[in-house]
Amino acid sequence: RWLLGAAGLALAVYLLLPPDWMKELRFATPFLVLFPILMAVLIDQWAGYFGARAGVALNVAALLLALSLALLTATDYGPRLQRFSASPTVDYTNICGIAERIDALAAAGGMTDYSVLEPDAGCVLWLDRYRLIDLGGLNDAVIARTYGRDEAALHDYIFSETRPTILELAGKWAAAANLQADPRFAADYLPLYTYVDEHFHTSDGAPVLAGIFVRRDLNLSAAQVERMQQLAPSIMPQ
Repeated sequence: RWLLGAAGLALAVYLLLPPDWMKELRFATPFLVLFPILMAVLIDQWAGYFGARAGVALNVAALLLALSLALLTATDYGPRLQRFSASPTVDYTNICGIAERIDALAAAGGMTDYSVLEPDAGCVLWLDRYRLIDLGGLNDAVIARTYGRDEAALHDYIFSETRPTILELAGKWAAAANLQADPRFAADYLPLYTYVDEHFHTSDGAPVLAGIFVRRDLNLSAAQVERMQQLAPSIMPQ
């Protein structure tokens, strides 16, 4: 019963979530893991309940079902996997490179324990070089709840609670967050590299100020700032 309930909840959560822009069923992972286990347990229980003869029939049915699913997986997911590998929605190695360059930027500023606000999480968590504050909201419940819905609460959370050491802002993530509208943005953060992204606009109609920013209260030396300014463009080239 608990397995049936868990699989049902996993499916319900996936169905209730809005469409995923990455389109590869990543939010259905719990259900896709639990469903075959659930089927195996149910077949085993049914076999015991209906007796030995029915058990053989169910085993044959289970084998045929498994072969059918394997064939479906090979014919459907195989080509999809090839297409996705050739042109991934977000290139994992590219995100790894960004994380490594951010770490090099922090090292140039003498930072060993720091946090970064950015929208790409996967490889960042894998490398574990710094504390991630996920602007995409997948790893942060407060941002997930306030992002694009409650700017004031989001800004308070970022500028007063989490106070990230480094900001990486660009594209639709920066547009929806609209941090540039808050006075604390300019007061608390020193721009290392910026550009105006005319492709995206904030809720008040302003084009996005994209770039790399670092906290002013770190009291960086002029030499450190200069070196970080040299490195910053490599993190997010236009």
